[in-house]
Amino acid sequence: MHIAKYGYIDWITLSVYLLFSNNFCSSIEELEESRLYNSVSRTPINEIKVSEYLKGLEVVHFDFRDLIKMYINKPNILFLIDPPYLATNTAGYKGKFWYMKDYIDLLDLLPQKGYIYFSSTKLDFVPLLQRMGTKQTFERCTSFARKSQCGGGEYNTEIMYYKL
Repeated sequence: MHIAKYGYIDWITLSVYLLFSNNFCSSIEELEESRLYNSVSRTPINEIKVSEYLKGLEVVHFDFRDLIKMYINKPNILFLIDPPYLATNTAGYKGKFWYMKDYIDLLDLLPQKGYIYFSSTKLDFVPLLQRMGTKQTFERCTSFARKSQCGGGEYNTEIMYYKL
């Protein structure tokens, strides 16, 4: 149905919906070999009224370096920051790799408030920065951690830091 209407299948979006966090596929063969996430939404995608939910929201796409510089001093801005974890599949980022330099650039540019930053115990910079005594934007922020089950019975602790 989708391929007949649009002429292609968006495997990245489909795999985000069906697979565990940060797992992507680019073909039906890869999807068939993947383990489906155990909590797939029971709401069909076509019934979600996204346009109503996001009414008045402006979504933009730029390299994070340019985006932060463009918006950091504007009022009513909230940065949602969810960088890829090091040593994980970055296929969902259009073939771009994510290096340690990118993390350092991001940490240098982060605003002092007005952000929600997602991390994981796979690679969480905040305790490292705190232990090093580095003055940084995560000082006095609020955090929330959630343990999620991955495929194969493994667990991953996801962390959200925010300062509004």
